[in-house]
Amino acid sequence: MSNSLFYFGVNLDLSLLQVQATDPDCGVNAMVNYTLAGSRVENEQLLVRSDTGDICIRSPLDRETVPYLELPVIATDRGLCYFLSRIRLLSHIS
Repeated sequence: MSNSLFYFGVNLDLSLLQVQATDPDCGVNAMVNYTLAGSRVENEQLLVRSDTGDICIRSPLDRETVPYLELPVIATDRGLCYFLSRIRLLSHIS
């Protein structure tokens, strides 16, 4: 698990952090897509850009109602028989 700190009152669509996975294959098979497997709350408030792994704010963060977000991020390669990997980010809002 990785920990990070998000601040409320920042601009929407701001990239807060980036996750990155690598695949030693060549061509299309080496390309990685990212998705969030979080709950409805996390998916309403944050998004991950599927091609870059940038995690961005989708809607205002309110530490009074949601003091932290737990973000399961899934990285999947584009191979015919794809592989996936998961990381869980715990983000405190202050």
